[in-house]
Amino acid sequence: MSADGNHSESEPASRTGKVSSYLAPFTSIPLIRNDRPSASGIITLLHPPSNLPELRPRALSAPRMRLRVQISLRPSGGKKGRDRQLHAPDGYIYELRRSDNRPLMAYHWHADGNSDVRWPHLHIYPRMLIQPIITTDRAAHVPTAFVELEWVLWHLINEFGIAAPGWERVIRAPSNR
Repeated sequence: MSADGNHSESEPASRTGKVSSYLAPFTSIPLIRNDRPSASGIITLLHPPSNLPELRPRALSAPRMRLRVQISLRPSGGKKGRDRQLHAPDGYIYELRRSDNRPLMAYHWHADGNSDVRWPHLHIYPRMLIQPIITTDRAAHVPTAFVELEWVLWHLINEFGIAAPGWERVIRAPSNR
């Protein structure tokens, strides 16, 4: 809120627009902004779990899949412009799910929360493996680097054959960084 009591444009709103533009070739379901009622100031951008976007495969015989996107932003303490609070990523969930909503693969990072695994990771689910190498019923957590949503979406298009007309206008191809 600015000194005159009016709300100024917030950085999470511009980030929501950017993420929404990345998702536009895949779905018309909008992200919602869920401000947690805690003192931490964390903001979450997500698709409601009851309304996950269904992805359109290019091949008619390919199985239907759903995409779950959830991004958490924490106030970084800095300001950008007049009264714009800066936010930094604090976690994400990018999950590819079957049409029955069971997860196929998931990239997670939750810096805080209920899990002991606080680094970026890929979930490997026991039911996905041909050879049972995981000794528990829960997913194995394979460490990864920070995973950007653009990379996940590029992967869906180029490796899973998901149709996303016009994606080249909003998603840059991954580079070797």
